[in-house]
Amino acid sequence: MECELCGRKTDSLVKIEIEQTTLEVCRSCAKHGKGYQEPTYRNRRELTKNIKHESKFNVEKQLVENYGSLIRNARQRKNLTLSELARQINETESYLDRVEKERTIPEEKVIKKLEKFLGIALYEEPKEEQKIEPKKASLDKTLGDFLEE
Repeated sequence: MECELCGRKTDSLVKIEIEQTTLEVCRSCAKHGKGYQEPTYRNRRELTKNIKHESKFNVEKQLVENYGSLIRNARQRKNLTLSELARQINETESYLDRVEKERTIPEEKVIKKLEKFLGIALYEEPKEEQKIEPKKASLDKTLGDFLEE
Protein backbone atom coordinates (compact mmCIF):
# COMPACT_ATOMS: atom_id res chain seq x y z
CA MET A 1 0.00 0.00 0.00
CA GLU A 2 1.15 3.52 -0.71
CA CYS A 3 0.78 6.71 1.36
CA GLU A 4 -1.38 9.22 -0.52
CA LEU A 5 0.59 12.12 0.91
CA CYS A 6 4.27 11.19 0.61
CA GLY A 7 4.11 8.13 -1.63
CA ARG A 8 5.99 5.76 0.74
CA LYS A 9 5.16 2.11 0.60
CA THR A 10 3.86 0.80 3.94
CA ASP A 11 2.02 -2.14 5.46
CA SER A 12 -0.63 -0.09 7.25
CA LEU A 13 -2.39 3.16 6.40
CA VAL A 14 -4.32 5.55 8.59
CA LYS A 15 -7.31 7.60 7.44
CA ILE A 16 -6.95 11.32 8.17
CA GLU A 17 -8.72 14.47 7.09
CA ILE A 18 -6.85 17.45 5.69
CA GLU A 19 -8.94 20.47 4.64
CA GLN A 20 -12.12 18.39 4.27
CA THR A 21 -10.36 15.75 2.17
CA THR A 22 -10.02 12.20 3.42
CA LEU A 23 -6.64 10.57 2.74
CA GLU A 24 -5.04 7.24 3.58
CA VAL A 25 -1.53 8.00 4.79
CA CYS A 26 1.42 6.39 6.57
CA ARG A 27 1.90 6.81 10.33
CA SER A 28 4.51 9.55 9.92
CA CYS A 29 2.22 11.67 7.67
CA ALA A 30 -0.76 11.20 9.99
CA LYS A 31 0.45 14.15 12.11
CA HIS A 32 -0.41 16.55 9.24
CA GLY A 33 -4.14 16.01 9.54
CA LYS A 34 -6.77 15.16 12.06
CA GLY A 35 -8.22 11.72 12.64
CA TYR A 36 -11.03 10.78 10.34
CA GLN A 37 -14.20 9.27 11.73
CA GLU A 38 -16.83 7.63 9.57
CA PRO A 39 -20.16 9.39 10.07
CA THR A 40 -22.56 7.32 12.11
CA TYR A 41 -26.26 7.31 11.48
CA ARG A 42 -28.90 5.97 13.81
CA ASN A 43 -31.26 5.02 11.02
CA ARG A 44 -31.78 5.23 7.28
CA ARG A 45 -33.97 8.34 7.57
CA GLU A 46 -31.16 10.30 9.21
CA LEU A 47 -28.78 9.14 6.50
CA THR A 48 -31.00 10.42 3.70
CA LYS A 49 -32.50 13.55 5.26
CA ASN A 50 -29.87 15.87 3.78
CA ILE A 51 -30.06 14.38 0.30
CA LYS A 52 -32.14 16.48 -2.08
CA HIS A 53 -34.53 14.51 -4.22
CA GLU A 54 -35.27 16.02 -7.58
CA SER A 55 -38.61 15.48 -9.16
CA LYS A 56 -38.91 13.43 -12.32
CA PHE A 57 -40.73 16.38 -13.78
CA ASN A 58 -38.22 19.06 -12.87
CA VAL A 59 -40.25 22.22 -13.45
CA GLU A 60 -38.25 25.37 -13.11
CA LYS A 61 -40.00 28.45 -11.88
CA GLN A 62 -39.17 31.79 -13.36
CA LEU A 63 -39.63 35.13 -11.61
CA VAL A 64 -41.87 37.50 -13.58
CA GLU A 65 -40.05 40.34 -15.32
CA ASN A 66 -41.71 43.25 -13.55
CA TYR A 67 -41.75 41.71 -10.07
CA GLY A 68 -40.83 45.00 -8.32
CA SER A 69 -43.72 47.03 -9.70
CA LEU A 70 -46.08 44.09 -9.20
CA ILE A 71 -45.18 43.95 -5.50
CA ARG A 72 -45.40 47.74 -5.12
CA ASN A 73 -48.82 47.93 -6.80
CA ALA A 74 -50.21 45.08 -4.68
CA ARG A 75 -48.85 46.72 -1.51
CA GLN A 76 -50.39 50.06 -2.45
CA ARG A 77 -53.76 48.42 -3.22
CA LYS A 78 -53.75 47.17 0.39
CA ASN A 79 -52.86 50.70 1.58
CA LEU A 80 -49.67 49.51 3.25
CA THR A 81 -46.41 51.35 3.62
CA LEU A 82 -43.20 49.52 2.96
CA SER A 83 -42.41 49.37 6.69
CA GLU A 84 -45.88 47.94 7.46
CA LEU A 85 -45.43 45.22 4.83
CA ALA A 86 -41.95 44.44 6.17
CA ARG A 87 -43.34 44.06 9.67
CA GLN A 88 -46.23 41.87 8.47
CA ILE A 89 -44.02 39.36 6.64
CA ASN A 90 -41.09 39.64 9.06
CA GLU A 91 -38.51 41.04 6.63
CA THR A 92 -36.45 44.22 6.73
CA GLU A 93 -37.75 47.36 5.09
CA SER A 94 -34.44 48.00 3.30
CA TYR A 95 -34.49 44.50 1.78
CA LEU A 96 -38.06 44.93 0.52
CA ASP A 97 -37.15 48.37 -0.85
CA ARG A 98 -34.34 46.81 -2.90
CA VAL A 99 -36.73 44.10 -4.10
CA GLU A 100 -39.37 46.65 -5.16
CA LYS A 101 -36.75 48.65 -7.03
CA GLU A 102 -35.53 45.38 -8.59
CA ARG A 103 -32.01 45.95 -7.30
CA THR A 104 -32.05 42.46 -5.80
CA ILE A 105 -33.79 39.22 -6.64
CA PRO A 106 -35.79 38.03 -3.63
CA GLU A 107 -35.12 34.66 -2.06
CA GLU A 108 -37.70 31.95 -2.68
CA LYS A 109 -38.99 32.07 0.92
CA VAL A 110 -39.58 35.82 0.61
CA ILE A 111 -41.34 35.33 -2.72
CA LYS A 112 -43.69 32.83 -1.11
CA LYS A 113 -44.42 35.20 1.79
CA LEU A 114 -45.15 38.07 -0.61
CA GLU A 115 -47.36 35.91 -2.85
CA LYS A 116 -49.38 34.67 0.10
CA PHE A 117 -49.72 38.01 1.90
CA LEU A 118 -50.35 40.19 -1.16
CA GLY A 119 -52.34 37.63 -3.15
CA ILE A 120 -50.16 37.86 -6.25
CA ALA A 121 -48.20 35.44 -8.41
CA LEU A 122 -44.51 36.22 -8.83
CA TYR A 123 -43.57 33.04 -10.67
CA GLU A 124 -44.43 32.21 -14.24
CA GLU A 125 -43.98 29.15 -16.39
CA PRO A 126 -40.69 29.27 -18.26
CA LYS A 127 -41.22 30.37 -21.81
CA GLU A 128 -40.83 27.53 -24.22
CA GLU A 129 -38.26 28.13 -26.86
CA GLN A 130 -39.84 28.39 -30.23
CA LYS A 131 -38.67 25.63 -32.46
CA ILE A 132 -37.83 26.72 -35.96
CA GLU A 133 -38.81 24.02 -38.36
CA PRO A 134 -36.70 23.77 -41.45
CA LYS A 135 -38.44 24.38 -44.70
CA LYS A 136 -39.30 21.22 -46.50
CA ALA A 137 -37.05 20.65 -49.43
CA SER A 138 -38.61 20.50 -52.80
CA LEU A 139 -38.73 16.94 -54.03
CA ASP A 140 -38.42 18.15 -57.61
CA LYS A 141 -34.64 18.70 -57.43
CA THR A 142 -31.85 16.36 -56.42
CA LEU A 143 -28.36 17.16 -55.19
CA GLY A 144 -27.03 16.62 -58.67
CA ASP A 145 -29.40 19.30 -60.00
CA PHE A 146 -27.83 21.88 -57.63
CA LEU A 147 -24.33 20.92 -58.73
CA GLU A 148 -25.22 21.44 -62.38
CA GLU A 149 -26.52 24.97 -61.78
